[in-house]
Amino acid sequence: MAGGCNLNRPIPSQLEQAGFAIQKLESMYLPGTPRIAGFNYWGFATHG
Repeated sequence: MAGGCNLNRPIPSQLEQAGFAIQKLESMYLPGTPRIAGFNYWGFATHG
């Protein structure tokens, strides 16, 4: 079910462990979406 999605991954720490430096990161539940699948991150990171 859901194609193997894992909705509880710690995205910011996984980016940092992969060598990225988070420059800007925002997160929120998207309006009108089910809470189980409506949490999103957006922003940008640099590698190096």
